[in-house]
Amino acid sequence: DVQDLTPALARQFGMKRVRGVLVTRVFEESPAQLGGLRPGDVILSIDGHDLVDKSDYRRKLTSYTVGSDLELIYRRVGRDYRLKLNVVKVPKSAALQFAKEGLGIEVEDITRDLRRRYRLAATRGVVIVRVRRDSETYRIGIRPGDVIRQVNQAAVNNEKEFNQALIEARKHDSILLLVQRGQSGYYVTLNLDLP
Repeated sequence: DVQDLTPALARQFGMKRVRGVLVTRVFEESPAQLGGLRPGDVILSIDGHDLVDKSDYRRKLTSYTVGSDLELIYRRVGRDYRLKLNVVKVPKSAALQFAKEGLGIEVEDITRDLRRRYRLAATRGVVIVRVRRDSETYRIGIRPGDVIRQVNQAAVNNEKEFNQALIEARKHDSILLLVQRGQSGYYVTLNLDLP
């Protein structure tokens, strides 16, 4: 995960102008981690394309497919480094980590036990079993027992489809969820401007 650089952060990193994105988290066993990238590094460019902000970074990454190679230039403690990476499929564990840390929720497939426990009308989707109290998700009123039916207008019938949709959603600044509570469904938009 990355965040935008502010003028104050750029000065802290010894940069004369604001450019690039600050790495805030590197997933375990990812090519980035195995290549040595770590939180606190500032990614300046991807394949020679200077990065302006987080949206620019996400747009650039969407142009790559699994198996593609790319080259990052990043700054660490005032020095620039090059890192060649191969794009791999995002593992399920990363999607689950994003759901838990980024959205503040944990989900499970709908089972007979969960249908009974939460008195669910839905048979498709994923049921939210935990919501972190300090998350935006909790603040807007989503609670355990709510069912996610769509992620950014992609139908979600089970946890596997939820994970796939979530991986795709990480490329954007916000996420649109269709949530079902009882017989009623409603859409919510969550900001993905993660810390």
